[in-house]
Amino acid sequence: MYGRPLRRQKQRKQRKLRLELTRIQRQLRRRVHREQQLLWQLQQQQAQLQQQQRDQRKLEQEYAHWRHLFWQQQLQQQSLLQQQVHHHLTQRPEQHDWLQQKEQAQLLYAQEDGERQESMQEGEQQVTPQEERERRREKAKGKQEEHGDPELWEDEERQLLQPTGPLSGPFLEDEWIASDSSKHVATQPNTSQQALQASADAITARPLISEGSFKQVIPGHAAALVHPFVRLPKRQVKKVPEAFRINLRRAVATGVGIRNPVPLLQRAHDLLLQEVLLPGHVGDLARVAEDLIVHAVNYQQQDLSQLQASRVVERMGMRFLVLDAVVSAFIVIGQEPEEEPWKLLTNAISHAVPRPAQVRPATGRPNVSSNRVQELTRAMQILKTGKRPNPEDLLSIKRMLFCSPSCPLGFRKDEFDRWREDDKCTAGWL
Repeated sequence: MYGRPLRRQKQRKQRKLRLELTRIQRQLRRRVHREQQLLWQLQQQQAQLQQQQRDQRKLEQEYAHWRHLFWQQQLQQQSLLQQQVHHHLTQRPEQHDWLQQKEQAQLLYAQEDGERQESMQEGEQQVTPQEERERRREKAKGKQEEHGDPELWEDEERQLLQPTGPLSGPFLEDEWIASDSSKHVATQPNTSQQALQASADAITARPLISEGSFKQVIPGHAAALVHPFVRLPKRQVKKVPEAFRINLRRAVATGVGIRNPVPLLQRAHDLLLQEVLLPGHVGDLARVAEDLIVHAVNYQQQDLSQLQASRVVERMGMRFLVLDAVVSAFIVIGQEPEEEPWKLLTNAISHAVPRPAQVRPATGRPNVSSNRVQELTRAMQILKTGKRPNPEDLLSIKRMLFCSPSCPLGFRKDEFDRWREDDKCTAGWL
């Protein structure tokens, strides 16, 4: 009789305890979920704050750079104006003297022409030799009184008419012309002048660059060097300021980054595709490289050696593109990465892949995915040394990722079309 009520009381207590435990567990889950939401919001706010700080630093750096260029341009203009004024002041007396000498020489020519005409008229009139000598004496006296000694003027005239430097060989060869043809030298061109004229006509008639020269395909290694998949731009400034360099130590220490690297790869692609990078573009490339480093350190650490080769190709291809963009940025900026943070970066990106399999066990056909994975891991090992693979290997790998009919599914998306436009290839899987 007494055992049954006790059992019921015991069961009621157990139900109450279970209900209380369920309520406590529900409250705990809600609290954990709320704390996770707060943590995620905090991480998002930190990421936004870091992005705002980077944008602010970028604007400050660009402002300081353009202000520095503006002051440099002003200083150069001032120095150029001073040089022009100084040159004008120093050259003005010499030009004035040269003009005076030229006017005097022209006056002397006019007087000599007048003398020749008078002498011809006197010869026609058949004057006596005595009268001619008297007239010449009077004219010579007049010349000496007005312009000084005529022999000195003739010497000055000859000095003005002589060339400033020695004559070249081809012009000296014309001295063999006979004395009886001296009257016709002014009207008939010599042999060297004819040769020079013929060569000038030939140069002007022949185009410097043929119309089809730009359409010629450069074979072999040279073609790979100039391909957009391989070629890197040049920078306009010789020495990049410290503010426009890659802060590798800060990038590897950042704990929050962008999970999807494709937008960063697109920005890096557009910058590296240019011929010449301005200082502002160099700073943009450095910031993109830092963001790619943050992404690689935080999201590319997974070991892929236990997965199938067909699933590894896409992930290894993305890691290859990220690391290639970072190494290219260091090369373009002309910056040598620090050894310690670079080692942290390279150790964070895993290049471990499944063991190579030459054939598929089921069908006996060549294992294309395994070969591609081996190519990617070899290329990544070279990139981890701070160098890029051979141009032919780079071209082959990127064509395999973007243009091959059997390229990975992830690289068939429209966001990778700009790489296909570089190679002018069509989507072979459509």
